[in-house]
Amino acid sequence: MTDKRLLYRNKQLISLIPLDAIPVAQRERLACIDFNLQFLGKISRKIIVEQFGITDSMAVRDLGVYRQLMSGNMDYCSQKRCHIRQKNYEPLFVFDSLEALGRLREKGSFSSLPFAVSLPSRFILPN
Repeated sequence: MTDKRLLYRNKQLISLIPLDAIPVAQRERLACIDFNLQFLGKISRKIIVEQFGITDSMAVRDLGVYRQLMSGNMDYCSQKRCHIRQKNYEPLFVFDSLEALGRLREKGSFSSLPFAVSLPSRFILPN
Protein backbone atom coordinates (compact mmCIF):
# COMPACT_ATOMS: atom_id res chain seq x y z
CA MET A 1 0.00 0.00 0.00
CA THR A 2 1.32 3.42 -0.95
CA ASP A 3 1.67 6.18 1.63
CA LYS A 4 -0.36 8.98 0.03
CA ARG A 5 1.09 11.83 2.09
CA LEU A 6 4.12 11.89 -0.20
CA LEU A 7 2.03 11.98 -3.31
CA TYR A 8 -0.28 14.84 -2.40
CA ARG A 9 -0.03 17.85 -0.11
CA ASN A 10 -2.79 20.45 -0.03
CA LYS A 11 -4.42 18.57 -2.92
CA GLN A 12 -1.44 19.24 -5.19
CA LEU A 13 0.84 16.56 -6.57
CA ILE A 14 4.25 17.02 -4.98
CA SER A 15 6.03 13.75 -5.65
CA LEU A 16 5.80 10.56 -7.62
CA ILE A 17 7.88 8.71 -5.02
CA PRO A 18 5.73 6.74 -2.56
CA LEU A 19 7.21 6.37 0.93
CA ASP A 20 7.20 2.58 0.82
CA ALA A 21 9.30 2.66 -2.38
CA ILE A 22 12.17 4.23 -0.42
CA PRO A 23 14.48 1.76 1.37
CA VAL A 24 14.10 1.63 5.16
CA ALA A 25 17.64 2.90 5.83
CA GLN A 26 17.06 5.91 3.60
CA ARG A 27 13.68 6.57 5.25
CA GLU A 28 15.50 6.74 8.60
CA ARG A 29 17.90 9.29 7.17
CA LEU A 30 14.99 11.28 5.72
CA ALA A 31 13.39 11.19 9.18
CA CYS A 32 16.67 12.53 10.60
CA ILE A 33 16.60 15.40 8.11
CA ASP A 34 12.96 16.15 8.93
CA PHE A 35 13.56 15.92 12.69
CA ASN A 36 16.50 18.32 12.59
CA LEU A 37 14.60 20.80 10.45
CA GLN A 38 11.51 20.59 12.64
CA PHE A 39 13.15 20.83 16.06
CA LEU A 40 16.55 22.44 15.44
CA GLY A 41 15.77 24.50 12.33
CA LYS A 42 18.73 23.25 10.31
CA ILE A 43 20.45 20.18 8.89
CA SER A 44 23.83 19.65 7.27
CA ARG A 45 25.43 16.90 5.27
CA LYS A 46 27.98 16.49 8.07
CA ILE A 47 25.27 15.66 10.64
CA ILE A 48 23.86 12.90 8.45
CA VAL A 49 27.32 11.47 7.73
CA GLU A 50 28.25 11.43 11.43
CA GLN A 51 24.96 9.99 12.67
CA PHE A 52 24.63 7.22 10.11
CA GLY A 53 28.23 6.51 9.12
CA ILE A 54 27.53 6.98 5.42
CA THR A 55 29.53 8.68 2.68
CA ASP A 56 29.19 12.34 1.77
CA SER A 57 27.66 11.43 -1.58
CA MET A 58 24.93 9.35 0.11
CA ALA A 59 24.11 12.26 2.44
CA VAL A 60 23.91 14.66 -0.50
CA ARG A 61 21.60 12.23 -2.30
CA ASP A 62 19.37 11.95 0.79
CA LEU A 63 19.14 15.74 1.02
CA GLY A 64 18.21 15.80 -2.67
CA VAL A 65 15.47 13.20 -2.17
CA TYR A 66 14.13 15.15 0.81
CA ARG A 67 14.14 18.35 -1.25
CA GLN A 68 12.29 16.54 -4.05
CA LEU A 69 9.66 15.23 -1.63
CA MET A 70 9.24 18.42 0.42
CA SER A 71 10.49 21.19 -1.84
CA GLY A 72 9.40 24.15 0.31
CA ASN A 73 10.83 22.90 3.60
CA MET A 74 14.47 23.99 3.37
CA ASP A 75 16.93 26.24 1.59
CA TYR A 76 20.70 26.04 1.59
CA CYS A 77 22.56 28.80 3.43
CA SER A 78 26.08 29.07 1.99
CA GLN A 79 27.30 31.19 4.92
CA LYS A 80 26.30 28.59 7.52
CA ARG A 81 26.94 25.67 5.13
CA CYS A 82 23.68 23.96 6.07
CA HIS A 83 20.06 23.71 5.05
CA ILE A 84 17.72 26.03 6.97
CA ARG A 85 14.02 25.41 7.70
CA GLN A 86 11.70 27.68 5.74
CA LYS A 87 8.63 29.51 7.06
CA ASN A 88 6.29 27.28 5.06
CA TYR A 89 7.82 24.08 6.53
CA GLU A 90 5.50 21.08 6.67
CA PRO A 91 6.66 17.92 8.47
CA LEU A 92 7.21 14.80 6.42
CA PHE A 93 7.12 12.58 9.51
CA VAL A 94 5.13 12.85 12.72
CA PHE A 95 7.25 12.65 15.86
CA ASP A 96 5.89 11.99 19.34
CA SER A 97 6.64 15.15 21.34
CA LEU A 98 7.94 13.29 24.42
CA GLU A 99 10.19 11.09 22.31
CA ALA A 100 11.46 14.17 20.44
CA LEU A 101 12.28 15.93 23.71
CA GLY A 102 14.05 12.84 24.93
CA ARG A 103 16.08 12.55 21.74
CA LEU A 104 17.06 16.19 21.97
CA ARG A 105 18.03 15.81 25.64
CA GLU A 106 19.98 12.59 25.25
CA LYS A 107 21.61 13.00 21.87
CA GLY A 108 21.23 16.64 20.96
CA SER A 109 19.75 15.49 17.67
CA PHE A 110 17.96 12.64 15.94
CA SER A 111 19.32 9.16 16.48
CA SER A 112 17.99 5.94 15.06
CA LEU A 113 19.25 4.05 18.10
CA PRO A 114 16.68 3.35 20.84
CA PHE A 115 17.22 4.95 24.22
CA ALA A 116 15.41 5.17 27.53
CA VAL A 117 13.50 8.31 28.38
CA SER A 118 12.47 8.80 31.97
CA LEU A 119 9.01 10.27 32.25
CA PRO A 120 7.42 11.96 35.24
CA SER A 121 4.78 9.93 37.05
CA ARG A 122 2.17 12.67 36.58
CA PHE A 123 1.71 15.27 33.92
CA ILE A 124 0.22 18.67 34.57
CA LEU A 125 -1.53 19.85 31.45
CA PRO A 126 -2.59 23.49 31.09
CA ASN A 127 -6.20 24.26 30.29
